[in-house]
This record gives sequence, structure tokens and C-alpha cells, in this order.
Amino acid sequence: MKILSIIVPVYNEAQTLQSLIGAVENIPLPQFEKEIILVDAGSTDSSQTIIMSYKDRPGFKICALQFRGGKGRAVREGLRLASGDIFLIQDGDLEYSPEDYPVLLQHFLNEQVDFVIGSRTLSAGTWRLRSSRRPLLSMLTLDFGGLLLTTLFCWLYGVKISDPLSMFKIFKRNQLDIFALKSEGFEIDWEILCRLVKKNFRFIEVPVRYSPRTKKEGKKLTAWKEGLKSVRIILAENSLSEVPAPYTIRTSVSE
Repeated sequence: MKILSIIVPVYNEAQTLQSLIGAVENIPLPQFEKEIILVDAGSTDSSQTIIMSYKDRPGFKICALQFRGGKGRAVREGLRLASGDIFLIQDGDLEYSPEDYPVLLQHFLNEQVDFVIGSRTLSAGTWRLRSSRRPLLSMLTLDFGGLLLTTLFCWLYGVKISDPLSMFKIFKRNQLDIFALKSEGFEIDWEILCRLVKKNFRFIEVPVRYSPRTKKEGKKLTAWKEGLKSVRIILAENSLSEVPAPYTIRTSVSE
């Protein structure tokens, strides 16, 4: 049976963390052995205490950074601890639901697929990701910025992907040199995707549920700052080695 390593980067998620861990632990995945890796990135609330309570529980690995690190640092530490054949990265909040694991993994087991992207925009309500609970300017900035990043990425890398910003990506250990990843923050999602796409791995996008949070509810992403980091990593990865020529559009294997 293959081992699925679920890496959960955490920073100040005490309000949702217990529920998230319970959902990940209890979701039935009969074709896989689950390994849950909790990495605290220097939380200042009770997140680290919650994580440490799982220290001796079977099926869990724990890592607590002694300094504040970004999502990228936490993900990299989690990947290095992982012993699985397959990786899934689950943010420490409840914006993405573990209930989508079975359908994502079902597609992953397709012999024609090398990695899977969980797409929020393929779900009902395309581009209604930012709810009306957000200030209008914030909602428009996030949506328009995401559209620009998606357009830039797809043009440079010669692919057609509806939601490259999605956290939900499932990929195999032998597809990436995890020790070569460098990102410290949220741009880790772009770095991983850039490297998978550059190697011409076949992918599929699968609709997933998404429940966005507001700043008051714990959202930590700053649009303009993370947008600039994303552009830098997209351009930097594009210049490193061979990349499919722009306009040679590759789509998911489902199309």
C-alpha cells in the first residue's frame, strides 16, 4: 500500500486546527496509508500546543520551528520529514476541505495523470471565491491579481490551467527534488507548480470546494506583497532551464 504524506503547515490557526486535523485523520482513504505531518511555523497562539498533543499518536509526525517562518519554510520542513510516495499539502485552516481528498486521489491513480490540481474556479460559482463579506476593493484586488498571475503563468509556461494559485496539488516524490525548493512564503505553491509543469508532467484539474476567510477570520495573505513574490518566482523559475515555448498550449489530460 502506498503512503500518502499529508503536509499541514500551520501559523496561528488555533481556532480551526483541531477540526482540520480531525477531518484529515478521519477521511477514509482505503487505498493509502496516511502519514500526517504537522509543521508549526512559530505560532504565537496555542497552535503549537495543539500540534504537540499529537506527538505520540500513530500516523503523525510533528515539527515545531523555533522561529517564525513562512508557509514555504514549513512546507519544505514537512516534505523533508515525509516518508511517503505521494505528497498532498493541506493548509492549516478550513478554506480547503479534506472531504475532497477521495476524488482528487481517484484521479491521481489514473495512469494517464502525473499530478492533480484541485481547482476552485471549476466549481460552481466561478470567480466568486471572495465573498461579499470582504471589502469590495480587497475582493477585486485579489480576484484581478489572481487573474493576472494566471495569465502570466499560462503564457510563459505554455499551459492552460484555470486555478494555478490553488493550494490543493497532489504529486509524487520522484517528480521533484524537494531539497532544491527555496521559497519561504506562500510562493512555495508557485515554485512547486512551475517545476512540475517544466518537466512536462501530465496533469488534471478537479473541481474542489473553497470557503475563503476574511482578515478578521485569520486570513494572512497580503495581496500586493504576495503578488510581487509570485511574479518573481514565476519569472525566476521560467529562466532556470528548459521550458515549453509560449503559445504551445498544453491542457489538462481531461480535455
